[in-house]
Amino acid sequence: MKTTILKHLIVLIHLLFLFNMKPVFAQLTHRTVKESEYDKWGKVIGSQISEKGNWSTISMSYATTDSVFLINNLTKQQISISGIREGAFMKENSFLWLKNNNLSILNLKTLENIEIPDVKKYVVSMDKNILISIEKHNNTQRIVLRDIKGNSIKTIENTRNYSFDNETNRMVYEKIVDTSVFLEYIDLSRPLSSNAVVHKEAGSYINFKWNDNGVVILSQNENALSSICYFDLKSKNLDCMNTDLIEDEIDQTTNTLYLSDNAEFIYFNAKKKLVNRTTNDSVEIWYGSDQLIYPIRKMRDERGYTPYTWVWNRVENTVKQITDDELPNIHYLSNSNKLLLYNPYQNTTDNKLINDYDVYFYDSKTAVKKRIIQEFDPNTHLFGNVGQTDDFVYYYDNNWWWYNTKLETATNLTSSIHAEWDNKLLDEGYQQIAWGIAGISNDKQYLYLYDTYDIWKINVKTLASTKLTKGRESQQVFRFELLTKSKNTSDIRLIDETKNNRLVINDLNTRIKSYAILKPNHTIDLLLTSNDFLYTRLQQAKLTTDFIYLKEAYNLPPELWYKKDIKSEPIQLFATNKQHYLYDWGTSELLHYTTVDGKKLKAAIFYPPNYKKGNVYPAIVRVYENLSQTVKEYHNPSMYNNIGFNVSNLTQQGYIVVLPDMVYDKGFTGASATNSVVGVLNKLIDGGVTEKGKIGLIGQSFGGYETNFILTQTDLFSAAVTGASLFDLVKDYFWNEPYEKTESWRYENFQFRIKKPFFEAPELYIKNSPLYHASRITTPILSWTGKNDTTVPPEQTLTIYTALRKLKKKIVMLRYPEARHFVTSKEDQTDLTRRIEQWFAFYLKNEPKSSWIK
Repeated sequence: MKTTILKHLIVLIHLLFLFNMKPVFAQLTHRTVKESEYDKWGKVIGSQISEKGNWSTISMSYATTDSVFLINNLTKQQISISGIREGAFMKENSFLWLKNNNLSILNLKTLENIEIPDVKKYVVSMDKNILISIEKHNNTQRIVLRDIKGNSIKTIENTRNYSFDNETNRMVYEKIVDTSVFLEYIDLSRPLSSNAVVHKEAGSYINFKWNDNGVVILSQNENALSSICYFDLKSKNLDCMNTDLIEDEIDQTTNTLYLSDNAEFIYFNAKKKLVNRTTNDSVEIWYGSDQLIYPIRKMRDERGYTPYTWVWNRVENTVKQITDDELPNIHYLSNSNKLLLYNPYQNTTDNKLINDYDVYFYDSKTAVKKRIIQEFDPNTHLFGNVGQTDDFVYYYDNNWWWYNTKLETATNLTSSIHAEWDNKLLDEGYQQIAWGIAGISNDKQYLYLYDTYDIWKINVKTLASTKLTKGRESQQVFRFELLTKSKNTSDIRLIDETKNNRLVINDLNTRIKSYAILKPNHTIDLLLTSNDFLYTRLQQAKLTTDFIYLKEAYNLPPELWYKKDIKSEPIQLFATNKQHYLYDWGTSELLHYTTVDGKKLKAAIFYPPNYKKGNVYPAIVRVYENLSQTVKEYHNPSMYNNIGFNVSNLTQQGYIVVLPDMVYDKGFTGASATNSVVGVLNKLIDGGVTEKGKIGLIGQSFGGYETNFILTQTDLFSAAVTGASLFDLVKDYFWNEPYEKTESWRYENFQFRIKKPFFEAPELYIKNSPLYHASRITTPILSWTGKNDTTVPPEQTLTIYTALRKLKKKIVMLRYPEARHFVTSKEDQTDLTRRIEQWFAFYLKNEPKSSWIK
């Protein structure tokens, strides 16, 4: 263990930037950014504030390294730690980080730094008093418990597997002594004591699942056979299941351990060996009546078994199978004494991402199951568990329902409330999606629900309701910013109305995002709001009113700010990308416009540096549903773009960049996209901002489809780029390999919004398919795809190429051998970005043709 003083590592130059650098930069000659300079920019990847608000961090990712900047909120003193992405506070005393298997513990008062070598991982206990480090030592693993200063409290040698409970208050671990294996338990609030749980001559403990009272342990003996035990933390008793009660082998490959709150029921998977194969190696036989189509059945045959869920009743010492081929899936309720069963393959229509299914209620005590919901749509909203009960809330038949598992009754909570609980009226052609459950009161008496704009409070017993916000009247969307996690991921979040609750408010007309506080008396106080800036990542200290947040705009790189409380003056802690001020930069604005068919929409417009009204500029339009919400985002210039598109690259090159919203008419998706894009361009052309002959279009995935279709309807564009996109909708509708279902759901209940099966309305599929109108295309197209794309078949891009080649249109196709739906390697990203920019430069700005453009 090595101790050093980090005072000399304080990056003094950062202190210079605590003062406003803009006047200094203003004296310099500004210019546009060159491609070779893009790597100067860094991206914010995280921030945090200590529990009393004395310290903050901001994490940055650069082209060659990552760095965390540690900042004293009172003195603005900064410490730069390179080569890491994150760290952790231990109260106000220490800051920890792991780099190259060395754990550093920085004393925040003395700036003394302790380095502990050979650390694989570290964890901080819930109360922040204990640091647990997993260390390599003499070719073995040891666990060391340390105090806030890094001093060793307890060392446990020769350990192997380990597990922490959900709140990092307790842990179990394997300890190897000679040839024997011990499983021990530690309460981290009393770290000097430990308790042996069980001893084995050989084998290992491979999986764990906790509740408040104990832990389930899946172990494996020397013959690789598994057993399941439960360790009770209060009694310190170990109770193991009699494996003779089940003939099937316990499944070790899936993490399926689960237990009820009272630990009466332990759930696990066991492998049911397949007696007969349903697939044939010599010839594939596909049956139209199959619930599981051939590729899925073949995968199961090759695995050789089906995992079914069983329950061990510890009180009665019995084991029963719960799931089977008819009902193979489980949803665990909060207490997990009762369950929900369903079969996602029940319906074979493939008209939704997950087909509707019936839901069965299962009582683990009686093993009785009962159908309680018919044709439930899981795409709309999944079940919300009511914590500490087995009740649950669900969305069905355009209303929210509460199911009482004791009475086995369902209550419609919202039938008398006039509100829009889902997106059906807003986007009729899209999959119905409920706006969601906001939370539930601690006493479970009140449920909080979202409609299109507002938050509702509903008494679940009397059904009396109160609308807490006035979003519909102001065209603002109010949502809780829920910061505390539920004990179980499916539990509805708790909302304590005796305290202030944070809100996020999004104004639909101005795209202004605000933070606010909903007070116990239901009045609302604004925390942060601005017409000019975007605020994100607001985080409050755990024990005080101190909070930090990021502030940015298109022409302002993200800055980290701090406030002592809601009324205090903000203090700037950190400014990212200070080199930004050495360069000319553009501006952005929200443009309101009217579509060709008379609908009101918005677009984010990004202008090049030194833009002058009255001059005509080349423009590039990017399409993908709604994009105007990006109007205040800062965009780092970069060659590393997973679709080859970067707003700041293009504005620096003299383009206006247009990111419009879309509005869709059911069954006429392509025409709707065209009307939206032509509408915004009409306004820009009429305003003298751009002109025909200087306009490009770009889109990827669904935006690529929109690009393809728009090009069949208008000659406004002089160049276009389409990536990973669909061209032949009819072929795609029936395409399914290598998936378990066809792509028809995308058309009947998703982005393509046709809403009808092909055989009911083939004319709509043909009308919306660019292939059938390809002869009208006059725009030169650069198309690209990843050869490993499993979202949109690469064959669709080949169809674009083949069709336009046949029609003697201008088409160039790029195929990236290692890419999937996006390009992910830096080499491919750089190549794609450069080619797209060269394509537009030649066709929109009359720059010299690059050698690859033919």
